[in-house]
Amino acid sequence: MTIYDTPKSDLDNKQENHFKGWLKFFYIINFIWLIFLPLGSLAYILSSVLDSETSILSNKLMFYILELTPDFIFSILILRSIKIQNTSTPESIKKLMSFELAAKLIIGILIYMAYKNGIAQDKPSPFFFSIIYYLIWSNYFKKSKRVFNYYGANSK
Repeated sequence: MTIYDTPKSDLDNKQENHFKGWLKFFYIINFIWLIFLPLGSLAYILSSVLDSETSILSNKLMFYILELTPDFIFSILILRSIKIQNTSTPESIKKLMSFELAAKLIIGILIYMAYKNGIAQDKPSPFFFSIIYYLIWSNYFKKSKRVFNYYGANSK
């Protein structure tokens, strides 16, 4: 009876195809956003339905969902592209994060204008954390050795 032993080099190559460390953490963060944003929105809608003073079609709910839309859409796009091992992937992820930041800024300005005009009931969420998120992760995709080893290049 012969047992086939996989050469150590084949095992190493298979392990390198999975991202680890901070790159895996970035993937998990986006996956969590993808799962919990709809669940949080659903919980918010259900709490609005159960509250007799609030109608389900309130503008507060509409602005809440509008504010979360870029996070949800760009999490899907980032999750689709993060697994593609290509030298252009880090740059495309950085561009997606830039577009997400711009979309959140535009939506935040629109909600703030609606708030000032009495249409929205609440001010938009602070934009500061979105900027911090962008700065941290764009620098990671620019300078990380793990990103370079996994994709073959860093972002510019």
